Amino acid sequence: MPPIRLSLAQPFQSIRQFSISIPLCKHVYKTGAPVQKFYHPSHPDCPPYPYGPALTYKQSNTGLYGGLRIQFGNKISKGRNKGKTRRSWHPNVRVQSLWSDALEKKVKCKVTARVLRTIDKDGGLDNYLLGDSQSRIQELGIWGWRLRWDVINTQKVQERFRQQRQKLGFLSESPRERMTNVKKESTQANIGGYGETEDRTGEFLEAADNEVEGTETVMKDALPALDQQKPGPEQRV
Repeated sequence: MPPIRLSLAQPFQSIRQFSISIPLCKHVYKTGAPVQKFYHPSHPDCPPYPYGPALTYKQSNTGLYGGLRIQFGNKISKGRNKGKTRRSWHPNVRVQSLWSDALEKKVKCKVTARVLRTIDKDGGLDNYLLGDSQSRIQELGIWGWRLRWDVINTQKVQERFRQQRQKLGFLSESPRERMTNVKKESTQANIGGYGETEDRTGEFLEAADNEVEGTETVMKDALPALDQQKPGPEQRV
């Protein structure tokens, strides 16, 4: 008769389903710097983008893609039959934090490698956004267009434009600033006791017309003097 072996695991079978280990914390708290979020341009007076949002590759509406889209084609095998397999090429998109001198902070955005090379060539993000060619405006997209407007409305860029106007001999203030100043100077007088406002925009336009007429008269008076200073046919020889 074989010896009877007593099993010690049998009394603890009902206890095995319970665990005595300490549960780990589900929430992980980081003590480092906060994660930078993507920049969302939200200027209220931004004009509409002239080319509209992208309808085929809608991901390009959320970053600087430089007009790149998904390209489709065939993968041709190197065998004897030259078989073709459909494939696609996606843009090389990176997530970068680019420094903006006008905004005085880093702008975290999605940007392609092609646009990064162009930004380095232009000398910074602000110079890339302030490009005024038609191809550059098309490359910006709707997201870059709104970021461009945020950069333009900063004090540094406005001072830069003012210096350029003075160097070229134009007015020190832009037409937009001039119109806003005229609206501020427009008197709000009570006419007839009904609280109506008196708008002086018409006076501003008349003054501008008089200024143009004055320059035309000065040019007309200066033309005879210039004709007298021209060398005659005998002097030209």
